[in-house]
Amino acid sequence: MKDTQPIYDIYINASAGWVINNGRERIEDYIKASGLSVNALHIDNCDKLFDQLSKRDQQKNAHILIGGGDGTIRSFSKALSEQNKSFGIIPLGTMNLLAHDLNLPIDIEALFDAYRTGVTSTSVDMAYANDEPFLCAAAIGTIPESSEFREQNRQEVPAILYPKLTAFVMEKLDAQYIQKHQMILNDNEQKVIRSPSLVISNNTFADPEDWSIPHIKKAGLHDGVLGIYAATPKNFWDKLRLITKLGFGGWKADPIIRELKCSKMILNNPGILLQKMSLDGETMDIEMPCTFHVKQNFLRILVPTSLQEAAE
Repeated sequence: MKDTQPIYDIYINASAGWVINNGRERIEDYIKASGLSVNALHIDNCDKLFDQLSKRDQQKNAHILIGGGDGTIRSFSKALSEQNKSFGIIPLGTMNLLAHDLNLPIDIEALFDAYRTGVTSTSVDMAYANDEPFLCAAAIGTIPESSEFREQNRQEVPAILYPKLTAFVMEKLDAQYIQKHQMILNDNEQKVIRSPSLVISNNTFADPEDWSIPHIKKAGLHDGVLGIYAATPKNFWDKLRLITKLGFGGWKADPIIRELKCSKMILNNPGILLQKMSLDGETMDIEMPCTFHVKQNFLRILVPTSLQEAAE
């Protein structure tokens, strides 16, 4: 569905990394300068944003834009999908994986300019870990541990934080952190994977050869499948090579990466009742065994019409 004269209700997480680093006034200035037709603008914490969203005047026929990181988008997608409401995203986080998957510009000015000219509604898959949805990926082991480490050290300047984070990731990929993951794929195929870092993605990851393309990007958003990725480094050089390839490409073809595909998976880690898991960057405890599945073309997302037409 195409809309050439959009009006927007905008909800921005005040705790998003971009807002913290650049200030609330700057995002407000960008919105004013963009020429967007804005019915309401809310910049607040997520709890208050949810409250404001529930009270919005729907008679204005305004489209919803959600600003924040992948975790913020995940939280709002849960509520909005249940109400069968479409929304667009403003990527203001650290990774902005969903924005890359949707081929949205990360530059805020360029994105607002694209939204100003019109939007089109498209549908994408939504994956679940038990009852918790995710749009990008669920992760066990190194990634949730690293996410918590990054949050605990957010006050550090990048020149100090990134080397500390890299050292932390290298340590967490050690053999001492290997977990045994028991899987049942598609109701009957049984697998056991031992790895310090397991990722379950909503659709499979691409492995582009073009270095200008983000290297943690999906092959598609409509295939109705889960991609399962386990890293099994054996030494320092395996770990260093993997971290380098995650930044520059080629990681999927590395011999220490194992990939599986399925439409449904039951995961059980023996002896663990609550598993620490990262869902789109948000760390939480998930009850085990955990059932993963995909609802195909379940979530309605607004994308700028100009970008949609260019992709086609």
